[in-house]
Amino acid sequence: GVLGCIPLSGVSLNSISMINMVLAIGLVVDYNLHIANSFMSQDPKLSRDERTALAMKKIGVAVAKGILSALIAIAPLALASSEVFRVFFKMLLAILLVGGSH
Repeated sequence: GVLGCIPLSGVSLNSISMINMVLAIGLVVDYNLHIANSFMSQDPKLSRDERTALAMKKIGVAVAKGILSALIAIAPLALASSEVFRVFFKMLLAILLVGGSH
């Protein structure tokens, strides 16, 4: 996912992109664990499909809003003159889009 977006966006592998890869792991794990925790807190007598639907109703919107607010927050970085900030924008955009789509 995100690793494949690096060459497509013209970003080279360097310390900035590697720091962003570590950030990617944390964000994607965070998104998934919120949903998994919600799934596990549902009544175990329900089917997996029912538990999944309830988990997504309970926490899915909050996770989506978190991704959307992060996208809005990084938007100004796209216009930055500093290469560091532009790399951070490209990487974080890929992280949020790929991680959020899962």
